[in-house]
Amino acid sequence: MAGLREIRRHIRGVKNIAQVTRAMQMVASSKMRRAQDQVLAHRGYVARAWRLLSHLAAVETGVEDRQLHPLLAKRPVKRIELLLVTASRGFCGALNHTVIQRAAEFILEQSAPVRLVTVGPKGRDWMLHHGQRIVAEFAGVGDEATLAELGAPIAEVLMDDFERRDADEVYMAYAEFVNTLIQKPVLRKLLPLPHDPSLGMHTRRAFTFEPDRRALLADLLPRLVHFQVLQVLREAMASEHSARMVAMREANENANDMLNDLTLMANRMRQRAITQDVLELSEGGLFVSSLE
Repeated sequence: MAGLREIRRHIRGVKNIAQVTRAMQMVASSKMRRAQDQVLAHRGYVARAWRLLSHLAAVETGVEDRQLHPLLAKRPVKRIELLLVTASRGFCGALNHTVIQRAAEFILEQSAPVRLVTVGPKGRDWMLHHGQRIVAEFAGVGDEATLAELGAPIAEVLMDDFERRDADEVYMAYAEFVNTLIQKPVLRKLLPLPHDPSLGMHTRRAFTFEPDRRALLADLLPRLVHFQVLQVLREAMASEHSARMVAMREANENANDMLNDLTLMANRMRQRAITQDVLELSEGGLFVSSLE
């Protein structure tokens, strides 16, 4: 019966794990829905704002980008800055690994040195372990209120480094939310503003700006960089909660499967013990009868 007692002890442990994973799944599911709503609600606005800005920066020709705004200046790439956004906690499957791998591949591909601004301890710890230079680090993403407080200082660091020429290009590596089951590692250029023709409005109309373009860019460009960073944090938060919900659901299902297997094993051992006891009693009865 020592084996049966051990299995029952194992069953109690697996039940406790199943309860924990179920609770974590429910919490992650609740946070996931709120985070997904935030991502989808702001994604269209940010994309449209960047199209407007691209159009605003490309309406006239013959004017150098750096004369319009320092954040548009294109120059020889001697230093690159990378914003790496990872989850603040584990239990989210391979999410952190895929984002870090994408960032590591990007660093290896560059001929210029890459310096890092990290959000979340997972990416920071990995990069420090592999000897990468980190110039600024921020706590991981939490809820929407935390994002609002986190987005502005991150955007300020990136813009200041670019304007001071500490970085000639700025990129962002993060997990883009696709759906509950899919989170895609993405690497995207932030500064200088990419002049992608597909982002323009494809129009030949002449526009009159009031105030002039430089005044508009001076006000709008820093604001839109902040919005873009904030949207990246929202994408990362929705991806983290979605990945954690899926991981905890799978862990809970695995725990329940193991619980069923252990319960079946315990029942079989108990049945064998009962059968053995019955056989011993029967044999004992037959032996007593033979003596009579």
